[in-house]
Amino acid sequence: MKTSNCIFRLIIAGSLIRLLSVNYVAAQNMIGFTGNYAGLSGIYLNPSSIANTKMKLDINLFTFGGHMHNNYYYIPKKQYNPINPFRNGFADKGAYKLYPLNGKSPYLFTREQMHLPAVMYANGKNAFAFGISWRLEADAVNIPQDIVHLMNEGIFAGREVSHPINTPQHADRFHFALASWEELSATYSRRLVQENGKYFAAGITGKLLLGNAACYFSNKNLDYYYANNKSISFSNAQANFGVVVPRGLINGYGLGADLGVTYAVSDRSTTRSVAGFYNYRYRLGAILLDLGAIRFGSGITYHVNSYDESVNANGNTVSNIYDMGTTTGGMVQRNSLSFVLPTALSLQFDYNINDAFFLGSQFVQGFRFTGCQVRRPGVLAFIPRYERRRLEVSAPVSLYDWRMLRMGLHLRIFGISFGVEKSGWLLPLSDFKAVDGYIAFKYSIGKKELTKPMFDTR
Repeated sequence: MKTSNCIFRLIIAGSLIRLLSVNYVAAQNMIGFTGNYAGLSGIYLNPSSIANTKMKLDINLFTFGGHMHNNYYYIPKKQYNPINPFRNGFADKGAYKLYPLNGKSPYLFTREQMHLPAVMYANGKNAFAFGISWRLEADAVNIPQDIVHLMNEGIFAGREVSHPINTPQHADRFHFALASWEELSATYSRRLVQENGKYFAAGITGKLLLGNAACYFSNKNLDYYYANNKSISFSNAQANFGVVVPRGLINGYGLGADLGVTYAVSDRSTTRSVAGFYNYRYRLGAILLDLGAIRFGSGITYHVNSYDESVNANGNTVSNIYDMGTTTGGMVQRNSLSFVLPTALSLQFDYNINDAFFLGSQFVQGFRFTGCQVRRPGVLAFIPRYERRRLEVSAPVSLYDWRMLRMGLHLRIFGISFGVEKSGWLLPLSDFKAVDGYIAFKYSIGKKELTKPMFDTR
């Protein structure tokens, strides 16, 4: 199979360049929202958390957050300018340089989320919440850096990129996927047990998913070469790929869910308590996040294996990715695309030191079941926290993707919260490869504070 750069333009170039050239101000898990005043924001980490919150009514006005981390491109620390993002800062695309991998595996992950007006109400054993959100997630793993460089600098920017000409090259497994969608969500959480110093609650968030766009490329084997300094050609390929070209705002529909449970133990009563709040000594949580999928009826998916079957792909005749099934022999085509949500398992722990200082931890492990799915990087975080009704401060320390140590900060003053999970991008202390952050504006009504024990530990 031999093609010009036309097929890569259609299949990969647009989506891959968008994926690798994004410069979002963005935190992956917003792990600062682990406190007892998190209210609605705690749902994103554990839907059962609102059954035991110090908020009776919590209204989200606006929340934005996300995360981007990669080792394809970077800005040298001597050049990086965190004060002016558009001049040698994270929003200046011209400031980026190709990262020297030195044998390391290339990767990229980005997650953006915007939570629009939402409301939570807790009453007795039950708590309810309703909300509207928008999300964009993307990842790229093990795509050869020379291909990324050619796509970004050669095909997309029109510059000549130095590569060995007509030299056969091979790539094993690599992957990228990207999708954006809206969520209409409803959460219900209930206390199931509260006696003898023990507490247990369960919660579920159901989501109606409205898909905007998606694309993916999952490669098993690829033989390629560079015919010149502005194009790439293939000799053989074994891959699955697909794309949804938006024809409107909503191009697909699906269902999703988050499932969570919370178990807590108390060894005492307290003289400073809140009505309807179980004042624990330690708390455990287990959550399955992002179960579900979106089916894009206007999408197209393909399977190609030219190692086993002859494929006739003439770049001059392939003018539209929707025509590839007829203009390219040897490809298997399906007239839909199903994007699986970035499913993850999360475990939580929180220890109450003295009702003001807490020590928490969070474990997140993502899973990929199919090529058309974004894998959420693993995170192990330790979160020391001070909390009061009007003020909350925490300093999460996390191990990102099991290989990078990060230090963050979360600050809440009344109903305004701000946080970062990697604070290094705010200062030019090292080469810039990542950016994150989140901010939230909420209006809340707390539960009534008591001056006598709120529960019996007998």
